[in-house]
Amino acid sequence: MIEGRRRDQWDHTAMILCYLYNANRGPKTKPLSPEAFHPLRQAKRPILQKVGIEALKIFLRGSL
Repeated sequence: MIEGRRRDQWDHTAMILCYLYNANRGPKTKPLSPEAFHPLRQAKRPILQKVGIEALKIFLRGSL
């Protein structure tokens, strides 16, 4: 039961992270599925690209 609850909670968290990423991704990047953010389902995890501090500044400027 503990494993099932943990998997269910990660399913929920992965879905929220997926929504946030896909809503704020660049126009030329591909959308990701919830499995990309789920640590218990790492078989299909894509490698996220590293970006500079400018990406964070753009993200924070849009939310202020």
